[in-house]
Order: sequence, then structure tokens, then C-alpha cells
Amino acid sequence: MRVRTFHVFFFAFLGTTGISHSQLPTKWPMVTREMKPWTRWWWLGSAVDKQNLSRLLKEYNKVGLGGVEITPIYGVQGNDTNDIPYLSPKWMEMLNYTVSEAAKLGMGVDMPTGTGWPFGGPQVTDNVDGQDKHSVVVMPVTGAGTIILRQTLGKIEAISAVADDGETRVITESLGPNGNLPWSPPPGKKWTLYILRSRSSGMKVKRAAPGGEGRCINPFSIDSLNEYLARFHAALKDVPRGGIRSHFHDSFEYAADWSPELLKEFKIKRGYDLAEHLPALAMRGPKEEIARVRTDYRQTVAELLLENFTKPWSDWAHKQGSLSRNQAHGSPGNLLDLYGAVDIPETEVFRSTGDIRVSKLASSAAHVMGHKLVSSETGTWQSEHFTETLSDTKRIIDRLLVAGINHVFYHGTAYSPENAKWPGWLFYASTSFQPTHPIWHDFGALNEYVTRCQSILQSGSPDNDVLVYFPIHDIWMNQPGLFNFTIDGKWLEKEAVGEVASKLLKAGYSFDYVSDSQLLSARVSNGRIVTKGGEYRTIVVSNCNVIDKSTWNQLINLAQSGAMVVFEEGLPEKVIEFTTPGKGLSGTTTDGVSKPIRDGDLQVITTEKGKLVIGLNCVDVLDQLHVRHEVIGRNSNLRFIRRRTDAGIAYFILNTGDERFHGSLPLMSVGKSLVRMDPMTGSIERVSVQAIGSATLVDVQLDPGETVIYLVSNAANTDVPVFKPYISADGPLVLKNPWHVKFISGGPTLPAESTEGTLGSWTEWKGDEVKKFSGTAIYTTTFDTFRPGLTSAMLDLGKVCGSARVTVTGKFICTLLGPTYHTVLHNLKEHGNRLEIEVTNSAANRIRDMDIHREPWRIFKEINFVNIDYKPFDASKWPLRPSGLIGPVGMSPGK
Repeated sequence: MRVRTFHVFFFAFLGTTGISHSQLPTKWPMVTREMKPWTRWWWLGSAVDKQNLSRLLKEYNKVGLGGVEITPIYGVQGNDTNDIPYLSPKWMEMLNYTVSEAAKLGMGVDMPTGTGWPFGGPQVTDNVDGQDKHSVVVMPVTGAGTIILRQTLGKIEAISAVADDGETRVITESLGPNGNLPWSPPPGKKWTLYILRSRSSGMKVKRAAPGGEGRCINPFSIDSLNEYLARFHAALKDVPRGGIRSHFHDSFEYAADWSPELLKEFKIKRGYDLAEHLPALAMRGPKEEIARVRTDYRQTVAELLLENFTKPWSDWAHKQGSLSRNQAHGSPGNLLDLYGAVDIPETEVFRSTGDIRVSKLASSAAHVMGHKLVSSETGTWQSEHFTETLSDTKRIIDRLLVAGINHVFYHGTAYSPENAKWPGWLFYASTSFQPTHPIWHDFGALNEYVTRCQSILQSGSPDNDVLVYFPIHDIWMNQPGLFNFTIDGKWLEKEAVGEVASKLLKAGYSFDYVSDSQLLSARVSNGRIVTKGGEYRTIVVSNCNVIDKSTWNQLINLAQSGAMVVFEEGLPEKVIEFTTPGKGLSGTTTDGVSKPIRDGDLQVITTEKGKLVIGLNCVDVLDQLHVRHEVIGRNSNLRFIRRRTDAGIAYFILNTGDERFHGSLPLMSVGKSLVRMDPMTGSIERVSVQAIGSATLVDVQLDPGETVIYLVSNAANTDVPVFKPYISADGPLVLKNPWHVKFISGGPTLPAESTEGTLGSWTEWKGDEVKKFSGTAIYTTTFDTFRPGLTSAMLDLGKVCGSARVTVTGKFICTLLGPTYHTVLHNLKEHGNRLEIEVTNSAANRIRDMDIHREPWRIFKEINFVNIDYKPFDASKWPLRPSGLIGPVGMSPGK
């Protein structure tokens, strides 16, 4: 197929969509427990009791959590008598009680199929799981006669003898008892033995709870999984069906890379004997053979992980009346297939704000496969312990939301009994979202925000235009080692598909990744590529050297059926039968263009109904082909996600920058009405519609870290109030009256009340109590309006070290989490307005003081407590952290 045209084809704009709605929304969707954020609930030693379980669930419900994921781990020092063995009758009693109490509150309960991580426990035996790690021992043959192999080699799976001219003989059957190998090398050549051995990795469950200790399973062996699940099948038989909403599997952190059935399965799946290519497995020999053999090994391992673990474990969960929730990252398999094989794919953000491109792997699997929910382990060690802020947590969550995540799980909350001394029971690798910590004071405000966002982002269906093919075989062919796809995304930086993802994000194209197997089930309808969960206008294939033959044929079929397929830089150089059983090492070259084209040219290969389009830069190609893109995304600081809901086309927009954004932006959807929804305040207001061709123009004002939802609809409803943007008449005028400060909650003791003429960190005030205090203080002052008749003004708190609740003359206004702290005040009086600012700081200064005085609080077993660098935690050398209302506080009167 070498038909080429060198002129540019211009396609009709595909951006508008039919929207038919009868009424504009006057309120947010009815809240379900899934719309609320959930939290991982660490049970230390499983030392729980009914009184505290009930008390804590009520606390969690009060601040807006929708459910808990019970994860038992190691216990507390000196508390052994209260530990409850995992899955014992007493433990099951506590689980059933939790399920019952949570249901009364409208909350859900998830649990991992195990303790700590990853899966493993006392039921895992050497008989089934003994060999889960492989290596290839290279041994030159120096003479004739029987070769005695060392007992330390472990179980020998295969032996190949390779001559210096490449002749290979598989001599595994010559191996005798006790490691005797009666084999004499044929004369005239130098021979080398390649011995494939398997052994136990020795890996045990990390941070296991009492009764959950033991070896990890082999995730590539169905026998290992079945042996492991038998214990749970028996233990969970009396749990009410559906009582456990979802079973959970944490990130892939197994040391395994082998299974007893791998050699047999390799021959069936790949069509040749791996034993004949042990030098390539050991990274010796021709470069192309090494790449191909190791890719086939990775393909086999990936298939075993999917077929022998992920799918059967998910099926087992369904038989329990539960869903399955899985973190696929860290595994050696195709993340898109592993995420997509369960009900709730889950990504993770560890420490940083995360890579949107990596987070989109989980959301893409959900979108393509038609799963409603896609979750994230959120806030894992987001910063050093006790220094965490809700503002930082919101920043992490917002980047997840624009990546398509719509079911947040905090990491996390430790069960802590009421009589535990402050700071309570803790888990070393989490952000402490629990009632004992100051940030809990305004945690509910963050949860209300997340709930509103997720109520929209769980509605309807994704509205993305581009599929990005994930070239798993091209990645495998170019990488050393087993190669696990870690959550940090460093591997993605080196790949062309990562570069394509970056380009599309920056150019405002909404996209999902798609795997080979997911692509095979796609079809074309009215020129759109249709998957189980979404419809797309085109597919982009990044520059890659190799592609699977089945995938290549499907791309051609899609183009012939009317789809538009875009290749960046050129067609793949080789089409290889990676996934076709029994095809061996065969490979064929594509009948097409296999080299980069000149800058500025498009090559369009026409089919009966569709087109293959080849260009140097995928963004330039999509632009010239008039595929829809959002101008929002072309601003370096703005990110968005778009969904098709029953109410209209919803845009969730985030300002990731450090500066305020104000400008007119076109939304590439049209309708009769436009609604502005503020997820932080809950306001829903109409905005005047300005239609320009196929777009709706909207005036966008977003502070740093601020988000907004716009809903484009064909409905009309005058009951929705009109949005009136606040416009300042003058710059901020600083409030001059003194501030009365009263500390209302926290510790170790409440500092005395004071009156301050000027604002500043309370750590700089007189007395030791304020320097070690962590908690909440109320700042109170009065002010007059700036001129007669003025009833509204913009309140700007300036710098705030913590979160702030704003109340004016007895009326609560809002909670401000940062990074900016201002809000509009209405219905002001000309004289005597009473302003109250309730500020909560972090726990840092209090824990600093405890460490200075060597007060014992690290009371946990195993790892006990370490800092973010995995070194012993010590806050005694920390500087005092500014706290409270720093200011200056000012008012900007409105026009």
C-alpha cells in the first residue's frame, strides 16, 4: 500500500457536539458515597475495639469522607495483648461490626486482600511459590567428563551449551541427580554453558499485621493465587454480600520475575523454546536477538500476570459480591491492560504533585474500557511529617482531577484510640489525615470541594478526541532488564510516546492512551473510533521502530473503515508477530514509509473511507487536519478535562501557575446556555453566552491553584442566578484596627489571649506557649466601610500560615485553604462590621518541641518512624515555622 498524496487534506471541524437538555442545573448532583473522598484506614496491630471504631467512623463521616479502606499493619509497642490476629474470629467480628456501622452512616468499606503489601501471608508455601526469581549462570567448559554443578544454583530449569560459532545444544535432559552433568563438549570448538536457574526471592510481606506475616505470592502463578485466596474464601464467608464494596491490590512491588510454568507457557505463546536462546536472555549475543528474546520474555510475563493474577483475582472478588480495585503501576506488564482488567483502576502520587501523563494511564484504561470510577492513592508522604498543609493536598488532587481521576483515596488515616497520647497512632509513610492533627479542623472544607468536583467528573462519559497508541513492544525492545513501569514516570521521559503526550497536553488536545489489545476491540462508526467506553476522532502513533502485526493490521482496518490514523515522523520500520501464538522469531517489514519526512510536509495515504496521515509533528498534523483542540490547554499554566454529562458538556479548568489568570477563552462546544460552577464555594450561576462560530467564549478569572467548572448546555432556566464578577474600584486598603487573638483548640496548652496592633507570626510573640502551639486561633477585629452606600468588598488576608475560616458579623462566609486567601464580602454595614478569621497551623512546632524535650511518641513496631528520606525522624533541629494570620489584611471596595 504505497499510494501517497502530498497535498494537505482539510477536514470539516469536528468540535461541536449535539447537546439536548431541558433545564439548567440549580444545584450540584445528588451526592453518593463514591463522590466523596475515601481514606486508607491503617489498623495498627488490628488492635481495634467497637467503641473506637464507632467513634472514629462518625468523625470521618462528619468531615465528609465517603468510605474507608481497612489496611492492617504492624502494631504498637507494648500493646501486644490488644493485637487481634488477622482473619481470626475476633478480627472478623471487628470487620463485620465496621461494615455494619459504616452502612448506618452511608459509608463504604474496602479492604486489600491481605495485610501490609504486597499479597502474601502464612498460607503461602514453598511447595507452590518456592521458585519466583530467575537468573542465567554463564559457565565456560574447560574439559571433558562429568560437570559437577553447585548446589547453590537452586532449581535448574534449562541448560544450553553454546559453541563459539553459535551452535546451540539444549542439554537439560542430561542433568543427573545431585547436579551431575555427564556431558562432554564436542571437540574443535569452545563451549559455554548457560544455566537457567530459579530460586526463591525470599520476599516477605512488608509491614505485615499480626497473623498476616509470611512469604509473598508468585503473581505469575495461578496455583499460587488459588492457594493464597483459599484462606480468604473461608474467612469471608459470613461477611454480608456487598459489605466489602471492593477488594484492593496495592502497587506491584513483588521481587518475582519467574514462575514454574513460564518455560512451558513461553513455548506455547511465543512458538519457540526459550532454552535455545539463553545467551540472549543473559544479555549476550547479537543486539537484535537480545532485544527480541527479552521482549518475548516480557510479553510472556505480562500475559501470565494478567491471566494468572489480575483477571482471576478480580473474578474472585466478584464472586464475593465485591468490586476489584487495582494499582497496576510498578509491574512488568502493560499498565493499560492491567488497569483495564479491574472495576476501579487506581494510580498513585508519591511525594510530589505527580506526572499528569502517568496518571492518565489509569484514567485512560477506565475511559477506554468503560469503567465509571478511577481512583488514586493520594497524599502518600506529600511532604515531611507534621508539616503538611491542606493547600498542598488540594494542589495534588487538582492535578489528578484534570488527569481524569475521579475517586480520591487519601493516604491516609491511622486508627488511633481515644486514650492515645498526642500525636496518636501514626503510619510512617502517609500524610496524617486524622482527628488528632490540626489540619483536621478544616479537612471538611477540602472534602466538600473534592465531593463537588467528583460529582461532575463521575457523571456522564469522557469527551476526549484523540487516542494515543501505547507502543509497549517498542519500549520493551529498547530497555534493559525486566523493566517495571514505575509510578515516578522516569521511564516515560525517554520514550517517544511520552513526548507525544506532553505535546498534546500543551496543545490542548484531550486524549487517552490505548493498548494493543484494547485497540483490537475498537470499531469505527460515522468516522469515529469507538471503544467500550468512549468515542474518538483520531488515533496518534508516536515514532516507533516496531509494532505488533495484529495492531498494524487493526490500524489499517480502522483507516479502511473510515478512521483517521496519524503517524508521527513515519511508519514503523518493522511489523513483528509478537502476540500471535506459535509464530516464533519471524518478522516482516511494513509496506509503507519507514523514514522521517521533510519538515512541513504531510503524507496522506488514502483508503476507501479513511486515511493514514504521516507528519513530522503530531500537533502540526492535528492542527492542519482541524481536529478539535481547546485553547485553554495552550496556556502553559491552565489544564482542563472535559466530560459529556446529562446536563451538558462540562469543563473542569485548573490554574497551575503562580500568577492570576484573566482572559477570554473559547470553549470548543456550543450551546444556548453557559453555567459557571465554583466547586470551592458551591455557587452555580449563569454566564452570558458569546458564541463565535463553533466555540463559546467565556471570560475566565482564576487565581493560582483555583479551579472552575463551566457547563455548556442547550437548556434555559431563569432560576439560575446571573454571575456577577467582582470588579475592584480601588486597590486594597489595609485594616488598621487592633486584632484580638484567642486560641481555641490545640496544644500542648492554649496560649493566653492577646491584643495585637500589628499582625505577624504568633511564634514571634512573647511566651513559650505560642512557639510550640499547634492548633487554631480566632483573630477578631472591626471595620467600617470605606464610603457611604458601599455594601461589598474583596477581603484579602495577605499571607496566612495555615487554613482560614472567615466570618463577618456572625455569618460564616467560607474556608480558605490557599495558596491565595481572599473572598468577596457582601451585605456590609457602614459601621461596626465584625470580622473573625479562624486560622489553623500545622503540627510542626508542637512535634518540634516534643523532640527537643525528648518526649516519647515514636511507639510503633517494625520501621517505627522515619523521615521522608527514610532516616530516623528528629524534629528538634527544625526552625520554628511561621503560624497564623501574617497579613496584611486589606479590603478592595467594589464598583
